[in-house]
Amino acid sequence: MATLETQYWNFLEKNPKSTLTFEEWKQKWADDIRPIIEELNNRPNEWYLYQKYRDEFVGYEDVPSFDWFKHELENNEKFREKYGNMESIYCPVCSGCGEDGCCNATKCKMSPDGSYCETYLKDLKVAYYMYDWFMENVYDTLTEEQKEKSDEAYEQILDKVYG
Repeated sequence: MATLETQYWNFLEKNPKSTLTFEEWKQKWADDIRPIIEELNNRPNEWYLYQKYRDEFVGYEDVPSFDWFKHELENNEKFREKYGNMESIYCPVCSGCGEDGCCNATKCKMSPDGSYCETYLKDLKVAYYMYDWFMENVYDTLTEEQKEKSDEAYEQILDKVYG
């Protein structure tokens, strides 16, 4: 992947009328992507059932929508009995679904034998590697205000986890 600076110059090349500075562009990008990441990390429970339901349509182009699926779960008892078993998709220890890249790894409370779910361990490794990469490649390019926000968020996360 290209560096942030390269991505910024590519953006300017495609948007010659833009007046955004590099710092403004980084902030706009962060503001634009934040709600997307939050949505991906906070999917409703029905979303995971829907993903399993979609497996029945592999190879088909006309797959029922998520909204239709939710409507059927709410209003069709036979459908709910067949496709709405929330118990079957969640870990009895941490209530995570265990699908790779699905639930947030911070949900994991470790199984009774002391080991992380395999997929959550992979997710946590990705987070550690990403944090290292961020600190080595991006942190020093942030403005002082952005560094303060980043440091503050880090402290809040530490308090939440170890609090």
